[in-house]
Amino acid sequence: MKGTVGKMTTNERLRLYDPVTYVIRVEGVIDPAWSNRLGGMRINVIKAHRQSATELVGSVKDQAALIGILETLYDLGLPILSVERMAAV
Repeated sequence: MKGTVGKMTTNERLRLYDPVTYVIRVEGVIDPAWSNRLGGMRINVIKAHRQSATELVGSVKDQAALIGILETLYDLGLPILSVERMAAV
C-alpha cells in the first residue's frame, strides 16, 4: 500500500497545472480585505497571547498561482510557517 501525503495517496500524481486546496500559515495578521489579492483564499486570524498568526485556506488553480500567493506574503514581510496541500480539486 502506498503512503499518504496530506489526504492524497502518493500514487495520485499531482501536476504543476492541477488545482489543489492549500492551507498556508503565516506569522502575523492579514486583514480579510486582502483575500482577493491572495487568490481568493479564506483568511482566518489566529490570536495568541504573545503572537498572532493567519491561516489562508482555499483552492489554488495551479503551482504558478501558489507561487504568486507566496510571493505576495513575502512582499508583505510575513514569515511563512507552513504550506500544506490538502487534496486535488
